[in-house]
Amino acid sequence: TQEDRQIGKLLKELALQGLLDRTAIWLVSDHGEEFWEHWWNGHGANVFEESVRTLSIFTDPPRLPMGKIVSEPVMHVDIFPTLIELFQWEAPLLRQGKSLLPLIHGATEPEFDRRPVFLHHGGGNSAEAHISDKEAVLRDGIKAIHWPEKNQWELYDLSSDPFEQTNRIQ
Repeated sequence: TQEDRQIGKLLKELALQGLLDRTAIWLVSDHGEEFWEHWWNGHGANVFEESVRTLSIFTDPPRLPMGKIVSEPVMHVDIFPTLIELFQWEAPLLRQGKSLLPLIHGATEPEFDRRPVFLHHGGGNSAEAHISDKEAVLRDGIKAIHWPEKNQWELYDLSSDPFEQTNRIQ
């Protein structure tokens, strides 16, 4: 894709200037792709796993281990606290999220699995509910999804149903 080529150019230029081995780079995705798993083909239109479980690549050779995979559920809101801790910036009094550095360095952090992860997709352009609006909360491997326009709830146990095929409420 165009984005891949641009990232490649950036990495190549950093390497040519001798900066790649001392530059922090964090690539994140805003959503995944859907291929008819849940009645939709496209991207970013649902709060099911194929759309919300995304890849994040973080590298900072002087400070971070290479090749570490973090499988705990994390959120974009965790990026800022991670950077604050990594670069030892002064932390603002009010902030959201939690530093991912303990996970990146291999510590087990049970609260990451147990804290709620909030998900939302809003497709409408007005303050009124839209047919594509969805919101969800994930905690301890259980995901509750609410469709406001339909006033419908779905509940999935991701440990036994990782593809969200069996709604426990029906």
